[in-house]
Amino acid sequence: MTRKQIDWNCRLLSHGKGDAASLSEAVEAMTLLSRRCSFSHFRLALPFDASCESVAAFLIRKDRLEERLRALIPQDAGFTARVMADVMLVPSLHTERDLRRLSLNDSGYLPLSLPLGSFPEWADFELNRLLFKEKIDKLLFLSFDRTSLFYSSETVDKLLRIPDVRLQVCYSTGSSYGNSLKPDKEKLRTVLGTEITSLASAYRFCMDHGEKSATDVCSIADPMRS
Repeated sequence: MTRKQIDWNCRLLSHGKGDAASLSEAVEAMTLLSRRCSFSHFRLALPFDASCESVAAFLIRKDRLEERLRALIPQDAGFTARVMADVMLVPSLHTERDLRRLSLNDSGYLPLSLPLGSFPEWADFELNRLLFKEKIDKLLFLSFDRTSLFYSSETVDKLLRIPDVRLQVCYSTGSSYGNSLKPDKEKLRTVLGTEITSLASAYRFCMDHGEKSATDVCSIADPMRS
C-alpha cells in the first residue's frame, strides 16, 4: 500500500491572486498529486510581508481564501488542504504585533522564509529579536535547501544551532540534504514539500525520489489537527 504523503510547502497560492481561475487550478493540481502520488494533505503557503501588510489583514485574506478553497474541494476528494502563512524575514519583523497568530496551530512553529542569496546583518538581528525578545523559539525554515544555497557554512551552522529549528526542503532534494547538513536526525528534523507553483508543475512533478525521501524523514506535527 502506498504511503500517504504530506506536502508541507505547496506554492500554488504563492502569487496571491486568489481569483476563481487560480483557485480552480490549485484544486485541480492537488487532485492530480493526490491521485498520482498519494498526497493526503496540502499546506498551501501564502506569503506574508510585514512591511506592507498587518497580521490582522493577512488573516482575513487567508480565511477568505481557505473558505473559497473548501467550497471547491469535493468531500470525496481524498485529500485536505489548509492555507498557512509564509512569513518573510524582513527588517523590523519582530515589531509586528500578533506574529504568533501565524504559527501552525498544533505545533506552534512559525513558518519562516529566509532571505535568498545572502544572509545580511539585519536578518541576524531580526532572528535574535524573534528568538530572545519575542520568545518565538519554534521556527520552521521554508525551502531551506534553496534559500541557504549561497550562505556561508558558518551561517548555516549558526542557524542549525537554534534549539527548536525545523527545516522544510523540497521532495526532489529530500532527506539527502538534511542528512548532509547534520547526520543525527534526532537533532535535525526535516519535513518535505513539493513547492509546485502551477498545474503544469504538478504534471511534471516526479515522486520516484520523493517517496524514498519521505520514508526517511518525519513531520514536526500532525497537520490534520490544525
